[in-house]
Amino acid sequence: MARSRRDLSRASQNGLKSRRRVSTLATCPSNATESDLFELFNGVGHVQNAEVVSYRHNQRSKGFAFVQMQTVEEAQRAVEELHDKEFLGRRLVCERREIRSAPAALGRENKE
Repeated sequence: MARSRRDLSRASQNGLKSRRRVSTLATCPSNATESDLFELFNGVGHVQNAEVVSYRHNQRSKGFAFVQMQTVEEAQRAVEELHDKEFLGRRLVCERREIRSAPAALGRENKE
């Protein structure tokens, strides 16, 4: 059964359609660990998760990471305070992004 746009909006207001807020940390140093990022961002707000993106075949960092903050305000504050700051010898580029929760992402069909 398809939901109308109004139903989805109402569900979102009631917390049924979950989204999580993240700060995207691009161009982080390749030697940065998840604990380094957790500590850095925790100085700005409450960090729920920090994940360094790495190559599957050799586990080396791709040079960016996702840091999930508890609130939208904390994510925005992290971007404002940490963007263009030097961290482990490299300039950080931070952007706030919204990504859908796993159930919403799983609902998409692969078109081949």
